[in-house]
Amino acid sequence: MIQSKALISKVNPENKRKSNVSSGGTGQYRRIKSIGKISTDLIGDMYTPIDSVNRFINLAIHTIGEDAQTRHFLLESKEGIRKMSDLLRRLDKYAKKLENEFKDISK
Repeated sequence: MIQSKALISKVNPENKRKSNVSSGGTGQYRRIKSIGKISTDLIGDMYTPIDSVNRFINLAIHTIGEDAQTRHFLLESKEGIRKMSDLLRRLDKYAKKLENEFKDISK
């Protein structure tokens, strides 16, 4: 009887499909978890230099004279830094959301 069950599981493609799905789910979980880890590392590594550049731009804006062209350039740079900071913030929020969803799934 035991041998026949083993033979059925070898022949029956449905059994094979189930095991592939479960192992594929684990692999997918690991890949998404890795993406979350990379995202978190990226955010941590990028936030400090972006914050430093933003502070430098603010200092430059306050110390320059009435040179409209320089002020315009600095304000455009500040806008670009703000967009990068917002992007990192959204990425962080998304990575945390994914992490929480997978914690719920893995329970």
